[in-house]
Amino acid sequence: MGGQLAAVGALIGFFGTTTGLAWGTDPVTPPLVQEVTAPLEFGKIALLGTGGSAIMSPDGQRTLTGQLEALGGNWQAAEIKIEGKPFGNFVIVTRRAILNGGGNVGTLELTKVDCDPPSFGRLDDQGNATAHCGGTLKIPGHARAGDYVGHVSLMVAVF
Repeated sequence: MGGQLAAVGALIGFFGTTTGLAWGTDPVTPPLVQEVTAPLEFGKIALLGTGGSAIMSPDGQRTLTGQLEALGGNWQAAEIKIEGKPFGNFVIVTRRAILNGGGNVGTLELTKVDCDPPSFGRLDDQGNATAHCGGTLKIPGHARAGDYVGHVSLMVAVF
C-alpha cells in the first residue's frame, strides 16, 4: 500500500446449532439452548503497510500485530449463553470464517476462533453457562478500506 492508509472494521456474528447427545431416555431433560448475546467485534483498524493480524482474546483484550494501528470503534469478544440440564457437560465446536467487505472491497479471514471455556464446559445448578469467544483476524497488506462482516459456524453439544 506504500504510505496509503486503509481502515477496516470487522463485525462477526456467531450462528449455530445445538445438539443433545443422550444415552438412554429422559423425557424431562430440557433441550440445549444457545443464544448469542454479543457479536465478536474487532473495531476500526488502520492498515499501514504489509498487513498483520488482529487478535481478540475471549476476555475481550485486542492485540494488533504487524503493520496495523488501532483507530477506535467498538471491540469485544462474542458472548454465548447456553442453557440445558443442570450440571450437564457441553462442548463448543467452531470453524474459521471468511468476512465479506461487500462490492469490490474483498474479504478477510478469521483464521482461528478461541473460546472460554476452551472446549468443554459444565452447566451450573440452574442449567446455565456463558462462553466468550475471540479469534484471530488476518488482514493482508492488499486489504481495501471497508466494513467487513461475517458469520462463524458454531455447534454446542451437551452430553
